[in-house]
Amino acid sequence: MQHFDAADTVRRGLASFDAAAFDRQINRLIVRCPAELIARASELGSGDATPVLIIGMPRSGTTLVEQIVSSHPEVGAGGELNFWNERGAAWHQAGPAGSEAPFLGQAAAEYLGVLRAIGPKAARVTDKMPFIFLWAGLIHLAFPRATIIHCRRAAIDTALSIHQTYFDPRLTFPTGGAELVAYSRSYRRLTDHWRAWIDLWVLEDPAPANPAPPSAPLAAPIPAPRPPPIAPPNPQGAARGSAYRGRLRGPDA
Repeated sequence: MQHFDAADTVRRGLASFDAAAFDRQINRLIVRCPAELIARASELGSGDATPVLIIGMPRSGTTLVEQIVSSHPEVGAGGELNFWNERGAAWHQAGPAGSEAPFLGQAAAEYLGVLRAIGPKAARVTDKMPFIFLWAGLIHLAFPRATIIHCRRAAIDTALSIHQTYFDPRLTFPTGGAELVAYSRSYRRLTDHWRAWIDLWVLEDPAPANPAPPSAPLAAPIPAPRPPPIAPPNPQGAARGSAYRGRLRGPDA
């Protein structure tokens, strides 16, 4: 473990992370997307159900989930798309106009263009960029019928896996110490807010003893093929564009 600690020290010299600034960003996002605004999503956003967003902390299982979902013959694997990270910045700059139909409609049209380029004939296309947990509220406003899958792995397992993984130094993301603990707490606070008002599919590891029943079957948004073929996992899965080295082998990866 001392070698991972030493590597983390080197990385901190290359990329700094301000935990207090990140927590303030979380506060702004919660204020920006109150329950009253989220409740208007059906009147503001697109009725298209193509997007399947897979969100969570890095190393929480998003790659594995995309590989499973994209094994369906009518689902295209988008990998990690940076669209919402870029659009989220524009949303902040737009102020109140960012929560109106014209802004959301343009965002939806441009995102669908990206997804259609990936899967021209796919009924659904995935986007597994973990960091778009920040923009789940914006995404729901733009696509109230989108499927959002939240991968929530045990915090200590996630932190250990992050600490042992090489991340691109250009990412302003903590990989150890008190900064990672603070990031994890802020992430949990924001995703708890989204879960309170948005119908997210939550995949937990370990699974809770008494999980809450889902409001609808997970497979319902994806048309089932008839007869259902046996499709191997998509070899191009979510590894494309991955922000970090390595791929999940299973819950303990």
